[in-house]
Amino acid sequence: MGNAIGHASNTGLRVDLKLSNQMEINAFQMVFEYDGNLLRVDEILVGETALDGADAEYVIHQFFNRPGVSHGGLSVLIDFATPVNFRTLPPGEDQLVGKVVFAISVTADQQVTTIRFVDGVKFPDSDPPEKLAAVHNLVHTGDEAHRPVLVDGFIDIRKAFIRGDSNQDKGVDIGDAIFTLTYVFLGTEAPHCKDAADVNNDSRIDISDPIFLLQYLFRGGPQPSSPYPAPGVDPDQDPLGCL
Repeated sequence: MGNAIGHASNTGLRVDLKLSNQMEINAFQMVFEYDGNLLRVDEILVGETALDGADAEYVIHQFFNRPGVSHGGLSVLIDFATPVNFRTLPPGEDQLVGKVVFAISVTADQQVTTIRFVDGVKFPDSDPPEKLAAVHNLVHTGDEAHRPVLVDGFIDIRKAFIRGDSNQDKGVDIGDAIFTLTYVFLGTEAPHCKDAADVNNDSRIDISDPIFLLQYLFRGGPQPSSPYPAPGVDPDQDPLGCL
């Protein structure tokens, strides 16, 4: 399971499902759970993955969003339709087999939420459960089923901001340069989002940041790096942060 970085109300957040195998595989199942209070699965995509090259014939992807614990899964049988030619997914490292598209709740706070592989899930996860088959994480080679090594993923939910918006008025203009200058030289209120004030993205707040911004606004200098001009999250891990 892959990882992603996003912010509250973020949509279209992609988390990759990958598979590493040293043997040819006939079929596999992946089942995972996530916090439905924080995340929503909008779709699971299998196009432009290793399943295209294997010409997989039977693919089921399903998910059930609900408050609290929610579940999703991907089940694949490479050769299903007659005539059966016993085709397989060849060996490979980190083969992309699916893309889970998440959305983050608009009310989500900053935190790291886990996407965890689980066994024994019954889809569609509703009554009457006694008539449903439990789905497990399995890999099939020939006529044998194997328990794979599972690596969970996570989504790091961070504060969204616009780089350069030092005074947090949702715009980038000369007022932001003045706000940072007064903080650096007069010791006035610190930026609530120091990442936003770090216009040149060097993990420090000093005179070079308002100069960078003024050069961009009035001299045609380079624009601030991501996230700009739309709100987003800092793709870098630096110590500044955003409250």
